[in-house]
Amino acid sequence: MSKYKLSIEHFLINTRLVITNVLKDDDAFFSMEEFGYDYDRIAQGKDLYDTAHQLYLKLENNYPEDIEAADVFQELWEKAFEEYLFFLRIVRIAIRKKDNILYNFYVPQKKSFSGWVEQAGNFYQYLLEDENILNQLINYKVTKDKLLTGQELLKQAKESWLKMTHQNDKQYQKILTERDQTIDQLAEWMHDFVGILKIALEKKPKLLEKIGVSPF
Repeated sequence: MSKYKLSIEHFLINTRLVITNVLKDDDAFFSMEEFGYDYDRIAQGKDLYDTAHQLYLKLENNYPEDIEAADVFQELWEKAFEEYLFFLRIVRIAIRKKDNILYNFYVPQKKSFSGWVEQAGNFYQYLLEDENILNQLINYKVTKDKLLTGQELLKQAKESWLKMTHQNDKQYQKILTERDQTIDQLAEWMHDFVGILKIALEKKPKLLEKIGVSPF
């Protein structure tokens, strides 16, 4: 199994662990309830998880992975992702004035590749089209050419992904689209849920770790 698939699998496992532990632990549950996360609201996240997991298994059980294509994709994806994170870290420092449009391009970060590649593509496009931002990035030796190189790596990773994902199989594409959309919805839900969980259990770091969330 490719590292990309493992990252999706680990995300689903960790999501189930955190939600289940909050529901099982009265202290954690009642603490979250004080912030509006009652049983029904947490059940919304659980339903998203159940749907994402079912779609994940449907793909895994019915469409064997092309190992060679997966290896090529993995290498390209890692390069593109590493370059994207490099620029992202610099942008967070260089753009001191909060830019709500830019912020939306990386928070929360999409978990599916299809969601992330669109998010990262918008990120590069926005930077490359804004002369003010480009001028600020020059102070950190981030040039337009370097950003274009990162954008090209992203394009190569996307092309590799398309070759790997049965583009001519409409049923596969339907399930893949549903899975990716649900996983990204779940990731956004978990981003908020874990953020509030850290606030609710701020004075109970051991309980937070017991739930499955790092206090840091």
